[in-house]
Amino acid sequence: MLKRILSTFAISVGITAAVVPAAAAAPEYYLPGPQDSTAMFVSGFDPAAYSSRNDAWLVVSPYGTSQPIQCAWFRGQVACSQTDLWGNSVNLQQYSTPFGSSTYSYRPVFDFMP
Repeated sequence: MLKRILSTFAISVGITAAVVPAAAAAPEYYLPGPQDSTAMFVSGFDPAAYSSRNDAWLVVSPYGTSQPIQCAWFRGQVACSQTDLWGNSVNLQQYSTPFGSSTYSYRPVFDFMP
């Protein structure tokens, strides 16, 4: 009786291992740590911010997008900072301004806060 139970268990484990695919992790697009996000931004003083690059996030900074901008994401929240000319990391304060015809359309605006 014990041999039958063990053999049935071994067969069921073998079938399960053959049928169930190996676990494959989805690629992480937004890692929690800071990463270079300068390409996602456009300066608020750049005319392209209101025409060809109107989908990019605005940054109001004395450096525009000439200095690197790092962002970190966690549970739908984003925190960004910009490196100044001396290598110091300065926080960017986020504001969401409504735009367009929809009430729920927001364009993130980041303000340089020295």
